[in-house]
Amino acid sequence: MSRRNVVLIRRDRLPRGPAANDAASPADTHRAAELKAMARGDVLEVFRRLEAPDLAEMDGEYVATLLDHGNTAMNVIAFLATNVPYRWLGKAFHPVDGATGQGYNWFQGRVRTVRRYRMRTSVKASAIDDRRSYFLEYAAFNRGLMRAMVDEVRRVEPGLYLGLGRIGGPRSRGGLYPFLLEGPVGPFADPKAT
Repeated sequence: MSRRNVVLIRRDRLPRGPAANDAASPADTHRAAELKAMARGDVLEVFRRLEAPDLAEMDGEYVATLLDHGNTAMNVIAFLATNVPYRWLGKAFHPVDGATGQGYNWFQGRVRTVRRYRMRTSVKASAIDDRRSYFLEYAAFNRGLMRAMVDEVRRVEPGLYLGLGRIGGPRSRGGLYPFLLEGPVGPFADPKAT
Protein backbone atom coordinates (compact mmCIF):
# COMPACT_ATOMS: atom_id res chain seq x y z
CA MET A 1 0.00 0.00 0.00
CA SER A 2 1.44 3.36 -0.93
CA ARG A 3 1.93 6.16 1.57
CA ARG A 4 -0.63 8.31 -0.25
CA ASN A 5 -3.36 5.66 0.05
CA VAL A 6 -2.92 5.47 3.82
CA VAL A 7 -3.17 9.26 4.16
CA LEU A 8 -6.40 9.41 2.15
CA ILE A 9 -8.01 6.71 4.28
CA ARG A 10 -7.05 8.50 7.50
CA ARG A 11 -8.26 11.87 6.22
CA ASP A 12 -11.72 10.37 5.65
CA ARG A 13 -11.88 9.51 9.37
CA LEU A 14 -11.03 13.00 10.65
CA PRO A 15 -13.92 14.80 12.37
CA ARG A 16 -15.68 17.56 10.44
CA GLY A 17 -17.37 20.74 11.60
CA PRO A 18 -16.67 23.03 14.59
CA ALA A 19 -15.36 20.23 16.79
CA ALA A 20 -12.73 19.33 14.18
CA ASN A 21 -10.27 21.84 15.68
CA ASP A 22 -10.69 20.52 19.21
CA ALA A 23 -8.68 17.78 20.88
CA ALA A 24 -8.37 14.34 19.30
CA SER A 25 -11.52 12.24 19.43
CA PRO A 26 -11.64 8.41 19.47
CA ALA A 27 -12.26 8.48 15.70
CA ASP A 28 -9.01 10.45 15.30
CA THR A 29 -6.78 7.94 17.10
CA HIS A 30 -3.77 6.80 15.06
CA ARG A 31 -1.51 3.81 15.49
CA ALA A 32 2.27 3.89 15.10
CA ALA A 33 2.21 2.12 11.72
CA GLU A 34 -0.26 4.65 10.32
CA LEU A 35 1.82 7.61 11.50
CA LYS A 36 4.99 6.06 10.07
CA ALA A 37 3.27 5.79 6.67
CA MET A 38 1.94 9.38 6.60
CA ALA A 39 3.43 12.24 4.66
CA ARG A 40 4.94 15.09 6.71
CA GLY A 41 2.02 17.49 6.15
CA ASP A 42 -0.50 14.94 7.40
CA VAL A 43 1.64 14.20 10.48
CA LEU A 44 1.66 17.93 11.27
CA GLU A 45 -2.16 17.98 11.01
CA VAL A 46 -2.39 15.10 13.48
CA PHE A 47 0.04 16.82 15.87
CA ARG A 48 -2.18 19.90 16.02
CA ARG A 49 -5.10 17.77 17.26
CA LEU A 50 -3.24 16.04 20.09
CA GLU A 51 -2.92 16.89 23.79
CA ALA A 52 0.30 17.26 25.79
CA PRO A 53 1.24 14.54 28.26
CA ASP A 54 1.93 15.73 31.79
CA LEU A 55 5.38 15.60 33.38
CA ALA A 56 4.62 12.54 35.53
CA GLU A 57 3.50 10.52 32.50
CA MET A 58 6.85 10.93 30.76
CA ASP A 59 9.17 8.80 32.88
CA GLY A 60 11.61 6.29 31.41
CA GLU A 61 13.35 5.50 28.13
CA TYR A 62 11.30 5.65 24.91
CA VAL A 63 12.19 4.13 21.53
CA ALA A 64 12.22 6.71 18.73
CA THR A 65 11.44 6.53 15.02
CA LEU A 66 12.08 9.33 12.55
CA LEU A 67 9.04 10.11 10.40
CA ASP A 68 8.83 11.63 6.91
CA HIS A 69 10.70 14.97 6.73
CA GLY A 70 9.11 16.09 3.47
CA ASN A 71 11.57 14.95 0.80
CA THR A 72 14.36 12.47 0.20
CA ALA A 73 17.17 14.94 0.90
CA MET A 74 15.71 15.96 4.27
CA ASN A 75 15.07 12.31 5.19
CA VAL A 76 18.73 11.46 4.49
CA ILE A 77 19.99 14.51 6.40
CA ALA A 78 17.77 13.67 9.40
CA PHE A 79 18.96 10.05 9.37
CA LEU A 80 22.63 11.06 9.27
CA ALA A 81 22.17 13.78 11.92
CA THR A 82 20.64 11.32 14.38
CA ASN A 83 22.76 8.24 13.61
CA VAL A 84 26.36 9.46 13.30
CA PRO A 85 28.54 8.54 15.14
CA TYR A 86 26.06 6.34 17.06
CA ARG A 87 22.69 4.84 16.12
CA TRP A 88 19.88 6.86 17.76
CA LEU A 89 17.61 4.67 19.87
CA GLY A 90 15.37 7.24 21.52
CA LYS A 91 14.81 9.73 24.29
CA ALA A 92 14.35 9.42 28.03
CA PHE A 93 12.60 11.59 30.60
CA HIS A 94 12.17 11.94 34.33
CA PRO A 95 10.11 14.52 36.29
CA VAL A 96 12.15 16.62 38.73
CA ASP A 97 9.28 18.50 40.40
CA GLY A 98 5.75 19.59 39.51
CA ALA A 99 6.92 22.08 36.87
CA THR A 100 10.09 20.66 35.28
CA GLY A 101 11.81 17.46 34.32
CA GLN A 102 15.01 16.29 32.72
CA GLY A 103 15.95 13.98 29.91
CA TYR A 104 18.51 12.77 27.40
CA ASN A 105 18.84 11.06 24.03
CA TRP A 106 20.16 7.50 23.99
CA PHE A 107 22.21 5.78 21.31
CA GLN A 108 23.68 2.37 20.55
CA GLY A 109 27.43 2.71 20.79
CA ARG A 110 29.93 0.11 19.62
CA VAL A 111 30.05 -1.60 22.98
CA ARG A 112 27.44 0.03 25.22
CA THR A 113 24.47 2.35 25.31
CA VAL A 114 25.50 6.02 25.14
CA ARG A 115 23.34 8.68 26.82
CA ARG A 116 23.97 12.28 25.81
CA TYR A 117 22.38 15.56 24.71
CA ARG A 118 20.61 16.25 27.97
CA MET A 119 17.49 18.40 28.05
CA ARG A 120 15.20 20.24 30.43
CA THR A 121 11.49 19.35 30.09
CA SER A 122 8.30 21.27 30.89
CA VAL A 123 4.73 21.66 29.69
CA LYS A 124 3.84 25.04 28.18
CA ALA A 125 2.21 26.80 25.23
CA SER A 126 3.45 25.75 21.81
CA ALA A 127 5.05 28.12 19.31
CA ILE A 128 3.34 26.05 16.61
CA ASP A 129 -0.30 26.52 17.62
CA ASP A 130 -0.38 28.03 21.16
CA ARG A 131 -1.77 24.76 22.60
CA ARG A 132 0.10 22.96 25.36
CA SER A 133 3.05 20.72 24.48
CA TYR A 134 5.63 18.74 26.40
CA PHE A 135 8.82 20.74 25.69
CA LEU A 136 12.36 19.38 25.45
CA GLU A 137 14.89 22.23 25.60
CA TYR A 138 18.58 21.49 25.12
CA ALA A 139 20.15 24.91 25.71
CA ALA A 140 20.92 24.49 29.43
CA PHE A 141 23.11 21.39 28.98
CA ASN A 142 24.66 21.47 25.51
CA ARG A 143 26.98 23.41 23.21
CA GLY A 144 26.96 24.25 19.53
CA LEU A 145 23.94 23.47 17.41
CA MET A 146 22.36 21.35 20.17
CA ARG A 147 21.81 24.53 22.23
CA ALA A 148 19.32 25.70 19.60
CA MET A 149 17.35 22.42 19.51
CA VAL A 150 13.81 22.30 20.90
CA ASP A 151 11.34 19.43 20.62
CA GLU A 152 7.62 19.42 21.36
CA VAL A 153 5.81 16.18 22.18
CA ARG A 154 2.10 15.31 22.34
CA ARG A 155 0.26 12.12 23.26
CA VAL A 156 -1.31 10.03 20.49
CA GLU A 157 -2.38 7.45 23.08
CA PRO A 158 -0.75 6.13 26.27
CA GLY A 159 2.63 4.73 25.27
CA LEU A 160 2.68 6.46 21.86
CA TYR A 161 3.82 10.07 21.40
CA LEU A 162 4.33 12.31 18.40
CA GLY A 163 7.19 14.81 18.51
CA LEU A 164 8.33 17.73 16.39
CA GLY A 165 11.95 18.79 16.56
CA ARG A 166 13.21 22.17 15.40
CA ILE A 167 16.22 24.44 15.54
CA GLY A 168 15.96 28.03 16.73
CA GLY A 169 14.73 28.09 20.31
CA PRO A 170 11.38 27.63 22.07
CA ARG A 171 9.43 30.27 20.08
CA SER A 172 10.82 29.29 16.66
CA ARG A 173 8.25 28.02 14.14
CA GLY A 174 10.61 26.91 11.39
CA GLY A 175 11.76 23.46 10.26
CA LEU A 176 9.47 20.98 11.99
CA TYR A 177 11.05 17.50 12.01
CA PRO A 178 8.59 14.77 13.14
CA PHE A 179 9.41 11.66 15.16
CA LEU A 180 7.54 9.03 17.18
CA LEU A 181 8.26 7.90 20.73
CA GLU A 182 7.02 4.55 22.06
CA GLY A 183 7.31 3.39 25.63
CA PRO A 184 8.57 3.59 28.21
CA VAL A 185 10.66 0.52 27.42
CA GLY A 186 13.02 0.93 30.36
CA PRO A 187 13.82 3.11 33.37
CA PHE A 188 15.44 6.54 33.26
CA ALA A 189 19.22 6.28 33.82
CA ASP A 190 21.51 8.99 35.12
CA PRO A 191 23.07 10.28 31.88
CA LYS A 192 26.18 11.44 33.76
CA ALA A 193 26.85 7.89 35.00
CA THR A 194 26.90 6.17 31.59
